[in-house]
Amino acid sequence: MSAGIEQLRDFRFPSGLDWDLATITCRAPELARRLGVELERWEEDGLGWATGFALGPAETPVLIRELVEGLNGHPLYGTVVAIDGGEAAAMGHRATLDRVLALLGLDEAAVSWMPDDLSEWALVAGRLIAFRVARREQASPRMPEAR
Repeated sequence: MSAGIEQLRDFRFPSGLDWDLATITCRAPELARRLGVELERWEEDGLGWATGFALGPAETPVLIRELVEGLNGHPLYGTVVAIDGGEAAAMGHRATLDRVLALLGLDEAAVSWMPDDLSEWALVAGRLIAFRVARREQASPRMPEAR
């Protein structure tokens, strides 16, 4: 792996919002083997068991995830590449995709799905702003107004 890149364990996306950047044709076990990282297993809330791993510097993590039941029972599922919603909103689709593919040692031919309507990226920014506003209001309750 590149300098400054490591396998992340028990991480959180910095903005608190994950965003599915793309689906790739390379399976998570093969990608883990090529990158020299450990394949992990966890339960995704409401979706069942998943396998994969997270890489990054912690500021710009990349999560590689396969839903076990999805792979066995549904042809639309594959290896999902998820990133931080804040990065998606700030950098845009092309720059983020290029960064992630380089990190994984893949080219664009490995991408089997990505948003075809990039206006979805505008939705990411809106969701992120709403999320941050809600989180800020929970963290700092408003003082009662003086009379």
